[in-house]
Amino acid sequence: MRNPRVFLAMMVLGLTMFQGNVLAEMIEGKIIGLDLKANTLTVARTSPATGQMENLKIEVSPSAALEGLNSIEELKVGDEVTVNAAQDDQSGSLEATTIQVAK
Repeated sequence: MRNPRVFLAMMVLGLTMFQGNVLAEMIEGKIIGLDLKANTLTVARTSPATGQMENLKIEVSPSAALEGLNSIEELKVGDEVTVNAAQDDQSGSLEATTIQVAK
């Protein structure tokens, strides 16, 4: 291609067409379940939509940023946390991008 702008535009369009939609969500609540082998935690929180209590299972990727702790092994059931998570709209799964423990 002779025009680099056209090439770049086509690349961006191509990459976005094959990418699933991801929604970001901030989750504040208490850890009620922790599975370090599966790298998941379950957080109980009040749903902003319904006002009802709900339990959310969140996957923790190795690239998740940790604030106030050095590793997920430091988390405990009962900790109050704020988790920024990305939700895949196709699978519905939540993956933590940051985890912050309340002090």
